[in-house]
Amino acid sequence: MNTHPDWPRRRILRLCLVACLPLMASLVLQLFRPAPGRLALSYFGWQFYFAALTVGTVLACWTGCILFYRLTADLNSALSTQGLATYHAWADRKTRFTPQFSWALAVATLAAIALWIATRVPGMSRRLYVTPTSYFAVFQAAFFVAGGIYWIGHGTVLARHLSRPSCMRLSWAAPARTPGIERLAQCYREGFYIAMVGSALCLTPWLYWAYGGPDSPKLLIVKASLLLISVSATLFLAVLPQWWLSEAVARTRRATIRELTSRLPSTAADVDLSDRELSTLQGLIKLVSDSPATTVSERTIAALMLGATTALIPYFLQFAG
Repeated sequence: MNTHPDWPRRRILRLCLVACLPLMASLVLQLFRPAPGRLALSYFGWQFYFAALTVGTVLACWTGCILFYRLTADLNSALSTQGLATYHAWADRKTRFTPQFSWALAVATLAAIALWIATRVPGMSRRLYVTPTSYFAVFQAAFFVAGGIYWIGHGTVLARHLSRPSCMRLSWAAPARTPGIERLAQCYREGFYIAMVGSALCLTPWLYWAYGGPDSPKLLIVKASLLLISVSATLFLAVLPQWWLSEAVARTRRATIRELTSRLPSTAADVDLSDRELSTLQGLIKLVSDSPATTVSERTIAALMLGATTALIPYFLQFAG
């Protein structure tokens, strides 16, 4: 596995500058087609919001990349030969340009179409001023966000591939305490929270427009769809990685206990109270039995609850308003 991210700081800076292009274009357009006075503040506010969202997405992806690369040394030691081969096969498939670009382009196009549909809702023009740079801002932000979604989704499924019986090489005495799996579970916790913050930021403008606009069947569908996507994403990112990793831990733990108990005397009559090996064996069985049976800890539960709450903040704000 690679142990260092290959994103130089200059590339990150260039991407952040690209994120500001729609905002700069809107300032230039303002000279030729000024925004209506009552909507100008909102117009430029949303332009700035989408620029900031794009910059935040770039920085979040960079942070996630660094988090993952920091654990690769420990993860490498926790994987078998087949596990390493599985990881490299996964990386070779998922780092190809075509699927990433196609996915991002599709999501960005749908976001632009959604904005177009929003402008067609009767009465929306009184609260939403849209120009070509508005579509540019939404398209670009969605394109970058889609890249983050791509890696969050496939990174989550990676836990399924690596937790297969032949892929993990965990500590027999305390599988959940294997450095590689501990770091991986931590990475998923932190990645989940970053994703939930991003989800809240992405939902905010769409919910603001949907709940602030006039009653419309189209907006009702948008509201229901956004809620469904938010809840589904929370469950997918929060529960599944920890479940799959916990399965690997429980499987190794059961196998160890089964192996140790198979060495116990067959009947009570066969027990030799003076046998030191029996005492050692009992101690080992207790050691493994007392080890955690899952990767889920109090910190994991707290992080998942905090992340889920964060993802739903935009809804709380709309209901409170």
